[in-house]
Amino acid sequence: MLNVARETDLAIDATSPDQLEALIDRLRTGITLTGGTVRTGSREIDRNFQISYRDTNRERAVKVVQIVLDSFIEDTLKLRSKGFQSAQDFLQRQVDEQERRLAEAEQKLADFKRQNLGNLPPSRAATSRASRRK
Repeated sequence: MLNVARETDLAIDATSPDQLEALIDRLRTGITLTGGTVRTGSREIDRNFQISYRDTNRERAVKVVQIVLDSFIEDTLKLRSKGFQSAQDFLQRQVDEQERRLAEAEQKLADFKRQNLGNLPPSRAATSRASRRK
């Protein structure tokens, strides 16, 4: 609410911390936010929000509502961005883990082949080359 008070120039009239606190309290009680998500059983229904504020000065009332709306949108976008970032971080950790596992499996296969080189049957390519030479 402090940013609303400052951006609407209402805070200019507050000359003491007590006056500023009273102004913020008036804004808190004067700004009405209704609507939102409603749960019905296992479903959620999104509803629109309504922001309202009454003031003797129409322009100031519109500005208060616009600042609250902008703040609401910014906060929502920040939360959504954090959610996307968390999902991206999770997926990157999964990719890194799978790469590590694949590298380990490839190393185990290479070690196995080195240790058992004499016991393994010849590869198809080597067999087909040998049969072409005859």
